Amino acid sequence: AFDVRVRTGPGDWENLTIFAVEDYDDIRINKIWPQRGAWPPPEREILIERAALPLIKSQVGDVILIETPNEKQRELRIAGLAHDPAQVPAQLDGSPYGYVSFETLDWFGEEHGFNVLYIVSKNQEDKDLAQQVTNEVKDKTERSGYTIPMSTTAEPGQLPLDEILQAVLLLMGVLGVLSLFLSAFLIINTVSALLAQQRRQIGVMKALGARTSQIMGMYLLMVTIYGLFALIIAIPLGMAGSRGLSQLLAAYFNFDLIDLSVPPQAILLQIVIGLMLPIVASLPPFIANLRVTAADAMNAYRLGKGRFGTGIVDRVLSGANLWFARRILLRPVLLSVRNIFRRKGRLALTLVTLTLAGATFIGVVSVSATLNRTIDDLMKNYNFDSAILFDRPYRLARIQREAQQVPGVVQADVYGMTPARRIRPDGSEGKTTYLLTFNVGSDMIPGPAIAQGRWLLPEDENAVVVDAIMLKEEPDIKLGDEIVLKIDGRERPFRVVGFSLGIMVPVAYANHSYVAQITGDVGQTSAAIVATERHDEPYVIEATTALEEHLESAGLRVKSVFTAAGERAEGEAFFAGIIALLLIMALLLAIVGGLGLMGTMSINVLERTREIGVLRAIGAPNR
Repeated sequence: AFDVRVRTGPGDWENLTIFAVEDYDDIRINKIWPQRGAWPPPEREILIERAALPLIKSQVGDVILIETPNEKQRELRIAGLAHDPAQVPAQLDGSPYGYVSFETLDWFGEEHGFNVLYIVSKNQEDKDLAQQVTNEVKDKTERSGYTIPMSTTAEPGQLPLDEILQAVLLLMGVLGVLSLFLSAFLIINTVSALLAQQRRQIGVMKALGARTSQIMGMYLLMVTIYGLFALIIAIPLGMAGSRGLSQLLAAYFNFDLIDLSVPPQAILLQIVIGLMLPIVASLPPFIANLRVTAADAMNAYRLGKGRFGTGIVDRVLSGANLWFARRILLRPVLLSVRNIFRRKGRLALTLVTLTLAGATFIGVVSVSATLNRTIDDLMKNYNFDSAILFDRPYRLARIQREAQQVPGVVQADVYGMTPARRIRPDGSEGKTTYLLTFNVGSDMIPGPAIAQGRWLLPEDENAVVVDAIMLKEEPDIKLGDEIVLKIDGRERPFRVVGFSLGIMVPVAYANHSYVAQITGDVGQTSAAIVATERHDEPYVIEATTALEEHLESAGLRVKSVFTAAGERAEGEAFFAGIIALLLIMALLLAIVGGLGLMGTMSINVLERTREIGVLRAIGAPNR
């Protein structure tokens, strides 16, 4: 695997990771599947991972221009699409992937060799064993003189970003349960409105000798028929919706669905809920309204049954005993408020429905706002505007000298990301941790938020700040502990001086000068961060492009370039689809809450028909 740049427009270049496989018909680990077009990739042509095609702004059959690390430019025809489920979806991390033959690799002028090794442990379901085997292979490889810049251990049986997918499914499940809960309230309101409308008919049936059980059986049968009608509509819609949603998530996370059939147990569960929920939810209003006598049922005006006005709240609302209520509140306002509190149980039910629906909607919107705020806080930790990655280390003084000659560039400084592994007290090795190094005290990296301890100081040498993600992987680390990190095959002690907030991957922060002594890069760097005069995206892109061209002309081979604004956009796009999905679910809950309020208002109007007539008789207008 190696990184190149692909031209996506006039003056626009995008980083592209290219994989070369010796035999595409004999891939046994991390298989790549043909999707469309030629297979395997013909000589001097390329296959693009299907999710990455929009990022390079091309189509199958187009000819693209790429620039290799040795500064050679080659034109390749996109011969087809491939599917690589082992890679993080390109639309989520902004990294497109391509696949070529070794003959094409020779045409690029790259070495005919391998730089990526995939291994499989004996027991693939044992995560700890897989990590142990990976560490043993790394140790043996490093003892043979090879340098391993990065290693990852896949979760057994999981796709990339599986944790995020499971979190989305969990949230949708919670929202589904909430919608079911709110539907029960909606049924109660609907049944209550129906009983209020048919109160006199119930009284007539009671007067003719109908028993409460007979009337309840009639209404329960009606509710069951409604449930059957609902199922006739809901089952096909649910099946279509589940297939559409599954295909949407599959496309978003870049995996294929083998079977789109709906499990029979899901349909059976829907039938049980569709028949039982209306019956169970309607029992409370049935019991409360059908046990009345014939006289009370036909005397619909006695809604309060003589109880309203006896409590403190009722007396305040009536305004009869409190002069400020009569003077401050208009009589129509008093009538409205009294109608609300006349049936306090119904009021409580309506408030619960609206509160749950509204709180869920606000919760989803808050999640979106929180993610954006988190990205804002993260970007505050890095005050640079762009970063330049080189194909090998160069002296920092030379990079800074060349950068200062470019108009618009204010400052350039060192930045490094070195893979490291913790050596635990029992001798085992942890997962790969990314050791971020820079000149401590630089204005461009003030540092992340510290949860405990302190941030790094310029005089610190082997001090390190550990983020929350690494602390989750290594929970035994305590503030002030001395931990051993393995860097480039060398074990070095570091003292933990603080814990910081984390995001996505395990990260630790250290002083670049100290780590450079371990890696042998004193005074050199393979990455630099740059600050420009202005921070708006068009200006940053223009200044960064000019800087890249100047560095190339000065003999500094640039591997890749990215801007802080671009990284922010990728972070926002990563969560945009998930938030949109949750907003749709929350909107459905809000609709359910609105229907519940409609039911309550319908009941209030039905119960106040005679009062409305009296108000009209004394001249009350529509408003």
